[in-house]
Amino acid sequence: RPQGHPARPYPVRPSLDIGSFVEPATSYEELLTIRQRLRHPDLALFEDKIRLRRELLPEVGAMPTPSIHLSNTDANVIPHIQGREAYVVKPSHMSESQSVFVVAGGVNLLGLAWGYPDASVNVEEIQ
Repeated sequence: RPQGHPARPYPVRPSLDIGSFVEPATSYEELLTIRQRLRHPDLALFEDKIRLRRELLPEVGAMPTPSIHLSNTDANVIPHIQGREAYVVKPSHMSESQSVFVVAGGVNLLGLAWGYPDASVNVEEIQ
């Protein structure tokens, strides 16, 4: 968008519309509780990173980051990362940030950031 122009508003998806549950005095903790209790089939879109990239991002005109492998059925990542110097491996959904690898030069940068004494990693460990 051109500088100085306000962002174009997007309609609120019915699955995310919590307007009837909040008021000016709603606390942040209450807001989180409301959000976690939402039940709508469309919310699965936000749990599945692959669907999110394929369905929501184009709808709002956003470009996803480049990918080398996206699949909800093929978990074999080795052929896609073998021989690469740097890559990120992340389960598509419901992983609660577990089994995420940010690798550069054979080092899991997340493990390094978390203070693991040996953050080295090989593709067999990731699979």
